[in-house]
Amino acid sequence: MIMCFFALFFMVSVLSFFEKEVALFSEKNETLRYISLIPYSENEYWIVGKRQRQRRLGLKGHDYLVVWRGCNANLECLAKNNPEELSDWKNKIEANVAHNAAFFFWQEALWFIGGRDDPARSGRRGVYYFGDFKGLNKITTGKVTQIKLAFRGTHPGCIELRPQFSHGCEFDGRFSISNLHDGRLALYARANLAAHADQRGRFGARHLQVSFSSDTNKFPLWGPFALVSFLDYPLKPSRDDNIYFAAVKPNPIDDGHTVLGLFPVVSNKTGWEQSAAIALSISCDGQHFGNLLPIVSSPFTLDGRGPDHPVDGFHLASDHIRIFYQKNVPKIFPNTEIHDTQSRRHFPARQPTSIVALSIYFDWLHNATVRSVRKLSLSTSSDNISHRRLCADHPYIRRRRRPLLPAEEAAFYRHHHHQHSHRSFLLSSI
Repeated sequence: MIMCFFALFFMVSVLSFFEKEVALFSEKNETLRYISLIPYSENEYWIVGKRQRQRRLGLKGHDYLVVWRGCNANLECLAKNNPEELSDWKNKIEANVAHNAAFFFWQEALWFIGGRDDPARSGRRGVYYFGDFKGLNKITTGKVTQIKLAFRGTHPGCIELRPQFSHGCEFDGRFSISNLHDGRLALYARANLAAHADQRGRFGARHLQVSFSSDTNKFPLWGPFALVSFLDYPLKPSRDDNIYFAAVKPNPIDDGHTVLGLFPVVSNKTGWEQSAAIALSISCDGQHFGNLLPIVSSPFTLDGRGPDHPVDGFHLASDHIRIFYQKNVPKIFPNTEIHDTQSRRHFPARQPTSIVALSIYFDWLHNATVRSVRKLSLSTSSDNISHRRLCADHPYIRRRRRPLLPAEEAAFYRHHHHQHSHRSFLLSSI
């Protein structure tokens, strides 16, 4: 029955979504992944992603950040494929930060936060802040104003069940940061919930945890981590259920009263029958999310992962938001193989990676937000009632007795859009 809903969902979505490829990276050794869309101004974006220096001369590959500047909403800048290097791959701390970096703004400066913590590996000694790019226009290759430790894998509440990381969390997945309506920041990180590996050495059960900044007036001081929950997804997933990371930002449809998250999901046990997708979900408090709504269907890969990743950030237009996702992420192989006759081994066939734009119109997003807020306000699945009260106090619940019609919603959005620029949604209340 859920599969029938899944198919019906995509049939209905055709009326509310519009998809278009905006960039293709055809290079054989392309390593780009973990892409962010950073609003420089209302008419200019920066695209930041991670690449890896190739292994050669006996040296291991190292991660580094690259940036395309001067981009428009169609991301035409990516066609040039000549980005600047934003971090130094030879610097161990910067290479560690680049592995899973997320961006945020603090006092009109652009910052990144990232890094892994693994005592057994040189250069992986915690999560760091990296940046302080004053004015957003003084980036120099390999040089930044500040690099400083944010926290270690022993941070309170951090959840890591893999036995080789008994010291604390590795933070092997991608980070994401979103502003909340009350002025705090929410930091999303990987939570590994499987304590034992399967016969192939894989753990699975990747999930999410969140930490909130404890003071809105000082540089972020992060509180204890807690698991993220979804209404239709198990809080204790099986090995074959995975949410790889989050890409979360304030929801523009309600002026940031909720947050909008995009999640690459693979599931065997929740009724999706070995399905992979990029799913959208809404939350009132940044921790308790509504249903996972699949908006991009992905193939199920040989190693049990989805090959498509959402970009962190989106573009606001007059009647829709435009999200982006990376299709065929490098090193995640599809269910097609090529055969090496000499070694008698099978290798997955490589496919070029691309960036795809997906426009979600406001009438669909409004209705999805209203439904999610209502369900969350009535949910009894959690012992924490504060998020239910927050949802019950949502403007649509208190003031709207029926969903806004598309024309009404467009007028409502335009009113708030003039008061809050695109960038201000990310900078509000900092």
